[in-house]
Amino acid sequence: MNRKRLILWSMLLGVVVFPIGATLILLLGNNLLNNSPLSSITPYFLGFLLIGLILAFIMYQSKKLNTTSS
Repeated sequence: MNRKRLILWSMLLGVVVFPIGATLILLLGNNLLNNSPLSSITPYFLGFLLIGLILAFIMYQSKKLNTTSS
């Protein structure tokens, strides 16, 4: 039960926290350089969401392998 909760939290971190945080950092950086509209940040968000999904999947698979091997 505890491992399932850990897997869910890691997936949540990869899918939600990582893309939003990375997008906010990029958005702040863009606003410091020049005032760019919000629509230009959407591809960045989608890219980071994809990376987060891949990271969450890798973490899930490694946890799955660890639980089956032990």
